Amino acid sequence: MRTEHEAKQALDAHGDSVRRICFLHLKNHADVEDVFQEVFLKYILYEHLFESDAHERAWLLRVAINQCNDLLKSFFRKR
Repeated sequence: MRTEHEAKQALDAHGDSVRRICFLHLKNHADVEDVFQEVFLKYILYEHLFESDAHERAWLLRVAINQCNDLLKSFFRKR
């Protein structure tokens, strides 16, 4: 589990990119906020170390894209 300081640093460094990627996929502010929170919750709970800042950013963006795709495929979204 990551510290609050690590999470704040990642949020400051990569939060805008994650939010933009989510909005490109979802086009809905409420869904973007939900996915954004889920991505950073997964980041906080992820226990492995990243090789570099670029690796951390790529991981966050990949998780964001996967979360967006999962939301778009969900049962409730199709109705």
